[in-house]
Amino acid sequence: MREIVNISRISFLGDIWMFDYLQGIFWSLTYICLIIYAIKFKAHGIPLVAICLNFAWETVALANSVHNRDLSAILIIHILWFSLDLIIVNLFLFQETRIHENKKPKLIFIISYICLVMCFWIFFEKGYMLLLSYLSDLIMAIAFYFFVLFDRVKQHCISYLVGFFKFFGDMFAWLYYRDAVYIEVIGIIVLICNIAYIVVLLKKSNLRLLVHKINEKKRSHRRR
Repeated sequence: MREIVNISRISFLGDIWMFDYLQGIFWSLTYICLIIYAIKFKAHGIPLVAICLNFAWETVALANSVHNRDLSAILIIHILWFSLDLIIVNLFLFQETRIHENKKPKLIFIISYICLVMCFWIFFEKGYMLLLSYLSDLIMAIAFYFFVLFDRVKQHCISYLVGFFKFFGDMFAWLYYRDAVYIEVIGIIVLICNIAYIVVLLKKSNLRLLVHKINEKKRSHRRR
C-alpha cells in the first residue's frame, strides 16, 4: 500500500509521476553500487543501522504488496529492491563472520531486523507507511553522514556514486511526496545530510591528496 497522492498536482518541473520512477531508478543504482563496493573492498559501504532499517522496510513493504495483491509496477520495484537488499545483507554477514571473524554484528542485525519488521508491520497496518518511510530515511541519512565522517568509507569513485545516487533518489522521492509539512521538513534535512556526506567525502579525498603531495615533496628533498 502506498499513500495516495493527488494526481492533479503538477510541479513546475512537470508531471510528478516521473519523480516516482526516477527515485526508483536512482535508489536501484545506489543498491548496485553498494554491492559492487562490498565485493571490491570486502567491506560494507553502508552503516549497520541503515542495513537493518532498509532490509526490514523492504521486507514489510514487499509482504504488504503481496498481502494486498498489488500486481502493479510497485510490486516489481519492491521485489527488485528486496532482492538487491538481500544481496547486500548476505555480503555484510559473510564479511563480518567469515572474513573479519566478528559474530557480534550478525547477532545485532538478526535481533534488530526481527524487532523492526514487527514494528514496521504494526505501523503499516495503521496507515503510517509514508511517515515511517521518511523517519527511516532520516535515520539512514544521519548514519551515512557519520559513517563517512569517521573514515569508514573508502576513497573511491564508487563511494561518490553511492552519495550522488542516494541524493538524487531521496530528492525525487521528496519532490513526489511533498504534500505534507512533515515531508517538507524531514525531506530537506535528509537532503542536507546527503549533501554533507558528499562534501565530507570530497574534503577527505582532497586532504589525503594534499598529504600525499607533501610526503612526495619531502621524499624528493631527502633524495637530493
